Amino acid sequence: MTTGWGNLAKTWDANTGEELLTYTGHLGEPELKFAGQTALSGGGWSPDGSRILTSGYSIQVWDANTGKQITKIIPTTDLYIYARWSPDGKRLASCAPPEVLQIWDADTGAAILGGYVHNTAEYNFGDAIDNCMGVEWSPDGKHVLTTNVYGSRATIWDAQTGHKILIFKGHPGALLIPAWSPNGMRVATGDTTGGVKV
Repeated sequence: MTTGWGNLAKTWDANTGEELLTYTGHLGEPELKFAGQTALSGGGWSPDGSRILTSGYSIQVWDANTGKQITKIIPTTDLYIYARWSPDGKRLASCAPPEVLQIWDADTGAAILGGYVHNTAEYNFGDAIDNCMGVEWSPDGKHVLTTNVYGSRATIWDAQTGHKILIFKGHPGALLIPAWSPNGMRVATGDTTGGVKV
């Protein structure tokens, strides 16, 4: 699947390159204040391959076979939202400024942790805020790793309580997408200067 400018997501046949479905549920959503245009920040397949996740102004879950929308979540206002599936496919994780971990029920869209964040309407393009750039679940689904743009740090959260467990600092640039090792014992982070730390 692919996501990008114009608020469209698409799925493709990996063997032929044929376009299979176009997901249009984000069309008409407000222009993202910090991007200056409409765009999707990410997406992904559910662990069992039956559903699609797209994220931008909102988080949306789709039936991967029919393209029918299953649920829609608006976690905050005017900012990119990066969302990821939990390993069991039952939950979604997102992170809203100023660094609020959000956990959602993937089937109903109900807030499990964090919920809607109300304060982003006060921000303007160019403001340096603690905006989360990346979100990633640990392999066992017990923790969530987030990265921070202006704070240049990564945080490990308890996915049940929302408590911060560890904070990693030391990158010279803004952090981008994080990753866990397959055994969940290490994490990797990369920044805008090209540096990677484990």
